[in-house]
Amino acid sequence: TIPSTVSQAPTNVLTTDSRSDLMMELFGINILNPDQRNVFQDDMARYIEDFYNTDTDFGSILEAAKSAIYDVSATIVIYEQIPAGTARSDRLFKSLSVLNDGFEKKKKN
Repeated sequence: TIPSTVSQAPTNVLTTDSRSDLMMELFGINILNPDQRNVFQDDMARYIEDFYNTDTDFGSILEAAKSAIYDVSATIVIYEQIPAGTARSDRLFKSLSVLNDGFEKKKKN
């Protein structure tokens, strides 16, 4: 006979979610020569790894967000540098300002 209800103890399943090809744009950094680029890439990767893989103040909002992320390994590659004052950098900065203005208006409401 088949039982009418089947109960099973819950199981813990560990899932790994890997993200790659993430991009970010940084403003206000001077154009770097090749040696400076290498140092920046290494230091930024180390900073990201330390940020997520090192405990901070337990009970803080930051720690709550970080607790879901672990074993972070970062590789930073600078693909392009756009000098300030060029038409393209001005457009990027303006679009960032528009996004920030919208965010600030939402915070006030």
